[in-house]
Amino acid sequence: MTGTIKREDVAIERGSRRHIDTALAIWTEAVSAARGLPQSTINLDRIRRRLTLPTTLMFLARCRDELIGVTMLAQACADGGAGSPIQGLAHISTVAVRPKYWGNGIAAMLMRAALTEALAQGYTRVQLWAHPTNSRADRLYRSLGFIETGDQQLDDFGEPMRRYALLI
Repeated sequence: MTGTIKREDVAIERGSRRHIDTALAIWTEAVSAARGLPQSTINLDRIRRRLTLPTTLMFLARCRDELIGVTMLAQACADGGAGSPIQGLAHISTVAVRPKYWGNGIAAMLMRAALTEALAQGYTRVQLWAHPTNSRADRLYRSLGFIETGDQQLDDFGEPMRRYALLI
């Protein structure tokens, strides 16, 4: 970690369409650093599509004048997001923080904002997917009360992901 900051210097705000390119840049930077891989256009296109849906809410972490983190909250849908909405189930995705700010609790702040909004919108459950090799994400999600469901799927690179769920 190279960017130690005070939590009181970080504000969580709602993103809008004008923040999509910045959100994608944060996500790409974080995932590339974590996995040592450049991201494919397919991944970025899929996330861009999700961010433009009217039902998707984007949360951004801002430290002073810099956007340093992002996450999304949306209605969960069957068939990996392609099917009909699942009543009462929210989906959190694209939890990402610029690598130089890792270890400052920014992802937890973003997650708490998304969970608070999910509850305010009447959701009773929340899900998300993470790679089993992402120990930072695993610790964060478990600290917030998420449990592994045993469900698995492959990401765009053919690597396994596991599902976490939380009753709220």
